[in-house]
Amino acid sequence: GRRNGVQLAGLLMSGVLARFPTIKFVSVESGIGWIPFMLEAMDYQFQGKWLGRELEVNSWGWGFAAGVVRHAEINLRQNLIGSRYFYFPVSVSFRDDRVVLLTNVGGVDNRDEGRRGMLWGIGGEYYLTPRAMLAAETYGATGLGSHAQFGVRFWIVPDHLQLDASYGGNLDAFQRTHWTTIGLRIITKPFF
Repeated sequence: GRRNGVQLAGLLMSGVLARFPTIKFVSVESGIGWIPFMLEAMDYQFQGKWLGRELEVNSWGWGFAAGVVRHAEINLRQNLIGSRYFYFPVSVSFRDDRVVLLTNVGGVDNRDEGRRGMLWGIGGEYYLTPRAMLAAETYGATGLGSHAQFGVRFWIVPDHLQLDASYGGNLDAFQRTHWTTIGLRIITKPFF
C-alpha cells in the first residue's frame, strides 16, 4: 500500500537515476492502493504543452499550455478535479541562453471558489551551469491577488528529469500566505 509510494518517491529523489541513466526498475505486486493516500496528502498539477515556435538561442518562442491543479489544504469534496487553466507563454533568450525572460497570459476556472478570470505572469531564468539555474517569477489571477516565488532547478537527467525547489508567497499577505515547493518535472519525447 502506502509503502510503495514512499519507495518510488525515494527512488526518484535519491539521485540513483542520474548516476545510472540506463537502469531499469519495476514495481511488482504493489497494486494501486497507495495512490489515493499520496494524492490526498499532496498538491498535484497535470499540464500539457504545445510549442507554436520553439525557443532558439538569442531569439524567442511561444506556445500553449492547459492543465488542472489541486491543492490538498482546500476542501475538495465538491471538486475532485481541481481548478482548470490555460495560458500562452512567450519566452525570449539572451546571452546565448544563459538568461531567459518568460511571460504569459491566459485564463483560469477556479472551481473551488466558483470564479473565472485572467492569468498573467512574468519571470526569468538564469543558468549557472548547463544543469543548474536560478528562477524567479511574479504572477497572478483576477480576484486572487499577486504572488511571487524564486528558486533553483536542477537537471537530474538532462532534458528528461528536473528537480525544482522554490520559496514564495502572496504579495498582498506574505506574512500569512507563503510556501516552499519541491517538484519533479518529467519531460517526454513528443507524443505526435
